Amino acid sequence: MRAVDDKTAKTLLNDRTKDQLRLDGLLDAVTVICTKTDELTIAEAEKLLPENEVKELNSETTRCRDHIARLKTDLSSFKGKKSEICGAITRLDEQIDAWDLLRDKVENGDVVYPPSFGPAKRKRPSEPTTARKKSHHDVENDSDSSDTEAPEAELDPTDVDVGSQGPRASLTEAEVKENLKSLKAEKKSLHAEEKNIDVQMWSIKTGIKTTKEKEQLADRTLRNRCLLARNDYAEKAIRRDFAISRQE
Repeated sequence: MRAVDDKTAKTLLNDRTKDQLRLDGLLDAVTVICTKTDELTIAEAEKLLPENEVKELNSETTRCRDHIARLKTDLSSFKGKKSEICGAITRLDEQIDAWDLLRDKVENGDVVYPPSFGPAKRKRPSEPTTARKKSHHDVENDSDSSDTEAPEAELDPTDVDVGSQGPRASLTEAEVKENLKSLKAEKKSLHAEEKNIDVQMWSIKTGIKTTKEKEQLADRTLRNRCLLARNDYAEKAIRRDFAISRQE
């Protein structure tokens, strides 16, 4: 006889079936096979286990999930720090390239000035929208000047800027090399910090993986204990019902 659970077994073993088995002399040879024993509702099967055992296994699962959440928060923080460091290294690379160019120039005897890392192009201030009306003579002059207006010039970061801050002092070869050395040292320090962050991120990822395995182990342990408890309960219930049916 094939049954899903103890209730199905009791239903299948009805009076007609029992009478037929008794007439054939096979009542003592009945075997009940319970199928789908791996299908169960954990919440219902937990009732068959000792309360302290269920509480301990559920607590372990909760601890693991909370720990994973904290580790993921730390990982996100380190990712943000690494992004900032990568941006700083990119900016340093641009500055190092500019100072490398200055070094080449000063070694060739050129006069060099501190590099400027402002906008790439010079921009003219926009005219106010409430400008006065121009006379016919002004329009003709504007037309003539627009034909000969020079295109916007690209700025070289090593060019001297004589804007509102005034002209910059020229640099000596020693000053150029000292600045270049300082920038490279700063870049090296940032790379070391980035490497340290990579190590910590790897450690956090390993911790997340290990904790997930612990969580899965706790879940499997609880499920297996529930399966065993449910199957043991079903077996005893079928034996009891079968014994009662024989007495009837």
